[in-house]
Amino acid sequence: MRLQTRYLLAPAPIQPESPALPTWQRVLLLSLLIWSFVALMQTVAGVGDQLRDGKDLRLGFIAAKMCVYSLPMAAYCAWLYLRLMHCGGVLIRARELLLPLAWGSICYFVPHTLLSNVVIAHLIGDRPWGELVQSLRQLPVQYAVWDYLLFLGFSGAVYALALVARQLQMVQRQRVIEAENLELHFALEQQRMAALRAQLEPHFMFNALNAISALVRADEKKLAITALSRLSMLLRYALTASDQEWVTLGDEMRFIRDYLELQGLRFGKRLQIRVENDDASLMDVAFPPLLLQPLVENALRHDLERHEQPSEIVLTLTSRGEVLQLSLSNPLREMVPPNPGTGLGLRNARERLRLAFGDAASLTTQATDGRFVVTLQLPLRRHD
Repeated sequence: MRLQTRYLLAPAPIQPESPALPTWQRVLLLSLLIWSFVALMQTVAGVGDQLRDGKDLRLGFIAAKMCVYSLPMAAYCAWLYLRLMHCGGVLIRARELLLPLAWGSICYFVPHTLLSNVVIAHLIGDRPWGELVQSLRQLPVQYAVWDYLLFLGFSGAVYALALVARQLQMVQRQRVIEAENLELHFALEQQRMAALRAQLEPHFMFNALNAISALVRADEKKLAITALSRLSMLLRYALTASDQEWVTLGDEMRFIRDYLELQGLRFGKRLQIRVENDDASLMDVAFPPLLLQPLVENALRHDLERHEQPSEIVLTLTSRGEVLQLSLSNPLREMVPPNPGTGLGLRNARERLRLAFGDAASLTTQATDGRFVVTLQLPLRRHD
């Protein structure tokens, strides 16, 4: 399984697409193209009707009539679309359609109907201008009704198109907002991870030097020199790992063993370590670097530093399907003074798991069977 990193690479920002609301020139041009095609098809149909009925071919008259009908309709549809796109809110309310529809009916439909059905017959046809008033009176009502129904149908189509365009516009804006939020979230996580590392490295140094200073106070000079040598190896790994997003579980386990050997110089035989189910197949699992050391340090601080008795720290590794589980436990002892702490180790470990795995990882603590148990669960992913 290839490792999916949540904070290693910045998410690629979503490039905004072309605006959902084009300029009025583009809208008008598109409307003119559509209605020019409609006019051409109507002209072809009119020529076919004349040829089929054996009438004289009047191509100019038919084309002029279709253009007089279609081109103003193209301008009206473009105007209505732009008017609806400038309405507020996500959805276009009915009243926001009725007002421009009323204006279109009065200012556009009435003169346009008269022009396309009467005036064009006198302008290009063979009817004299003296019969213009008579032609207006003889205009069949069914023509006007039919034209108005078509007018309403075209207006409804433009309304539906505007609804779809506005919805697409809102989706696009939402995508841009989500992309910006994702970038901000990524930047915040990077800053928080840097802060966690800045806390972790001094914390590790303080605890390691504290162990060496205890040897010096006990006049264990040879052990202190050995501890300093081992500390240099630990620091080499810590400095290298702190610049990486992931290490293998095997690398982390070797670091923990070296760290416990360093602590063993201080605590001697009182410190007993047992690793259960140290399966070699789990050693190439991806693991956040320096995550276990603060947990081991907690076990030492709240157990061996509080008494002079031997103590066993148990680290158990198990895998359940695609989940890796690590349990670290130490004995609970009564009648010994508590060792106060800030809780920095557990708090940082939880935060690092959240940043690396989200809700797919967890860190829990419980007291059971006389032992304090810290359990980590995280996705089992092979390091790549």
